[in-house]
Amino acid sequence: MMDIKKLRIMTRMTQKAFADYFNIPVRTLQDWEAEKRTPPPYVAELIKYKIEKERLGMLRLVEKDHGEEKVLMEGILEEIIEYLKENEEIYNWVLDEDPTAEMPCFDGVEGRRDLECELAKVDLSWWSLEVREIA
Repeated sequence: MMDIKKLRIMTRMTQKAFADYFNIPVRTLQDWEAEKRTPPPYVAELIKYKIEKERLGMLRLVEKDHGEEKVLMEGILEEIIEYLKENEEIYNWVLDEDPTAEMPCFDGVEGRRDLECELAKVDLSWWSLEVREIA
């Protein structure tokens, strides 16, 4: 289960904006994020569902190869990270080109900027992976 704070950060909303958007008292949200109280598991699932349905915080993973773009997947940050971990062949081939190349590590990624920094490790002049916000 994803925690409420991660869901809020993923949407890039302030606590007040998130609380207002989901009709949650700000104090309740603050208590959940500070782990003073725990929301029922279904609450986090419903919030995640609404975020996905309304495409809040949704990202697109794009492969650019010789100027051509291909969408590999769309989803929230955690889903894209999981996809990249499960499909290392998407970027591991870079080691064939340069055995000393630094490979991305997605374990410490907490936000979009972190992910962009990791993807930049395998950015070649003619090939790259990019993450974009879905408008």
